[in-house]
Amino acid sequence: MDESESSRPLIVTPEQTETIEIGLVVIDLKSLGIVDEFQRFVHPQINPILTYFCKKLTSIQQADVDNAGTFVEVGQELGAFIARYPNAALASEGG
Repeated sequence: MDESESSRPLIVTPEQTETIEIGLVVIDLKSLGIVDEFQRFVHPQINPILTYFCKKLTSIQQADVDNAGTFVEVGQELGAFIARYPNAALASEGG
């Protein structure tokens, strides 16, 4: 942990929370098999530098989000992905 890390607050208010990864799978309801997957990192705008706690909790590294698209860009990619499966079941995990 570097010095700038220790000066950051440990509590994040709801308006400061950001999505840093979006993932889902398309499931075939007959076989219950996975048909396709979508996974993208999202570049955080409010706090672009991930905390040690966040990296440890999620295993997401700074380089993963540094090179990622914005929430809007990734959301557009997700919309295009979902449109390919109009009658599919989708599943995701959240935290």
